[in-house]
Amino acid sequence: MTVVDEQTLELRTAQPVDPNYVSEIIGSRLLILPAHHLEDIPPADFGESEFAQLPDVGSGPYTYLDYTKDVSIEYTAREDYHEGTPEVPSIAVRIMPASNLAGDLRAGAIHMNSGGGIGNIPVQDLATVEGLDNVTTRMDETLGVQFIEFNIETIPDVEVRRAMAHAINRGQIVDQLLQGNGQIVDGPYTSQSPYVDTDLEPLAYDPDLSRELLDGTNFDEDTTLRFVVPTGNAIREQSADIILQNLEAVGFTVEQTNVDFPTLLTMAGDGDYDMLLIGNTFNIDPDVTFMYGSQGSSNYTGYSSERVDGLLAEAKSEPDTEARAEIYDELQAIWQEDLPQLGLYSDHAASVVSNRVAEGGAAPFWRGSLANVPRWSFGDM
Repeated sequence: MTVVDEQTLELRTAQPVDPNYVSEIIGSRLLILPAHHLEDIPPADFGESEFAQLPDVGSGPYTYLDYTKDVSIEYTAREDYHEGTPEVPSIAVRIMPASNLAGDLRAGAIHMNSGGGIGNIPVQDLATVEGLDNVTTRMDETLGVQFIEFNIETIPDVEVRRAMAHAINRGQIVDQLLQGNGQIVDGPYTSQSPYVDTDLEPLAYDPDLSRELLDGTNFDEDTTLRFVVPTGNAIREQSADIILQNLEAVGFTVEQTNVDFPTLLTMAGDGDYDMLLIGNTFNIDPDVTFMYGSQGSSNYTGYSSERVDGLLAEAKSEPDTEARAEIYDELQAIWQEDLPQLGLYSDHAASVVSNRVAEGGAAPFWRGSLANVPRWSFGDM
């Protein structure tokens, strides 16, 4: 990194890289931090540093004001912000259960939700929120995907995994549990990703084909498969019930265990499962080496392919976006063929904003939600 002048930095990468990758990480994973606070603090100790606990130096449009544990974080507008003083003098981020969002939006106690993830409106409350006359609701696609992962060591036959894939009624999960507010995906890319191969059809729900495939393998149907489900996400837990019924309907014997998320990660890392459910929220940049690479940090399936490793490395160092897309098209076809895991669904995010707000709220691409926060404003009241 070279400082060119007061407003310009030059970044030089060790190898060729897609410029879009750099654009995405600036401000999200590549951050400007105050050296005079942190230069003597090891990165491993950052979370315990005084600055992390009280971030009183920054370059954004708002400055930290106060934090009340498990209640709120408050910010005040920076009068000398380089784009001008923000329209809204202060912002409070409320920390609350998602189940309380509908009631507080109705009462006007909050002006908006934060969009996807833990700030999303629970599916069971969507109809209520959409019926409120004091807010505007918009549904957005997301980059998040829920997966069922297969332990390659204990289920090594891809035809058995394929039989499982065709047995799962993902359409029922989307239509019944998500009330249509989601999409079926096979791999890590949703329709919000410019790298999804739209010509690759998702594997169909076909229980007859599933039975046929299973009958053609040497799988011992007396085997009890261990199915591990993390708690804390109601839709995912309910989807496990559907998956369990689907698999048993075609001849599999399944024993389901529900555990908290830290326990799931331990079991996943130890390979102590046959199938498990887990979710991931991806970047626009399509590199998923962490999940599909043989040494990937989140490769819990044990999947290993020299061909895939080579293509992932090639795609990562390819600076041309269109050329990268061709490589990822090939990878998506391979992953659908090898089936180390199967995408189940990607749920949509509800962005709800008070009609008192003239500009502001979660953006269709969630990570860009705060890009225009200095211009957030209230309308005539």
